[in-house]
Parts: sequence; C-alpha cells; structure tokens
Amino acid sequence: MKKDGFEVKEPFAATAQELKQVMPADRALSVTALCGRISEPFAGENRKKLCYRELTGALVGMGLLEERTPEGGKKEKRPTALGLSIGIIAEERKSRTGSRTVVLYAPSAQRYILDRFEIIMQHIEAARKERRGARQSRK
Repeated sequence: MKKDGFEVKEPFAATAQELKQVMPADRALSVTALCGRISEPFAGENRKKLCYRELTGALVGMGLLEERTPEGGKKEKRPTALGLSIGIIAEERKSRTGSRTVVLYAPSAQRYILDRFEIIMQHIEAARKERRGARQSRK
C-alpha cells in the first residue's frame, strides 16, 4: 500500500495455517528472536515483522506473563505459574555492568504459541483497536 508516495507495510498478521511452516527452534529463544522466527516466512511481503511488545502483551492477556514494576524500576514481564508450566522461563544473566533477568521461550513454549496463534492475534487486534481509539480521542 502506498501513502504520500511511500510504501506502507500492513501490520503483522498470520493465520494458524500460514504458521504451519514455522517450526520451534531446538533451544530457548528470547522474545525478539521468537518474533523474528515467526515473521521470517513473510519477509518480502507487504507486512511488518511481529512486534515483541504485541506478542508479550497478548501473552499477558492470556495469563502466561505478568507485568511487574519493581521498586524504583521500570515495568518488566515475568512468567506466571501457567507460563512456567508451558516452558516460559526467567533466567538470571550476569555481565560486567550487573545482572538482569531474561525471559526465554523453550521449544515447548514456542510450540504452544504457534499452536494458539489465532488466539494471540485476537489479543493483538484488540490492543491495536484500543490504541487506535485512544489516538482518535486525543485528536
């Protein structure tokens, strides 16, 4: 689609049928890597990549992740008991600048997400609609 002479990509969307070609990795992935893996078959098409914020927002809506704000910190997402049961894990990583918690998606969690992607897309579409409504009300 073109707008003002520029190519504008459609927001990411995929059906369960389209995602049958996506296989889980054989190792745990970060949310960014998982979004890249899900988006990869659609590269070159007129669609944006799946945004990690949209995916994690949907997973919060499904009860697999929860949002927390540690004292004096910024918001973070962590797996719930349900998320842990499907293979979403929180792992402590250390670096020269300190330690941080990384949320990873084991192959079982990746399969769960791929198998339920139509539900995830419903959550994503609802969030998009809500953001559009909020933008319209500000105008």
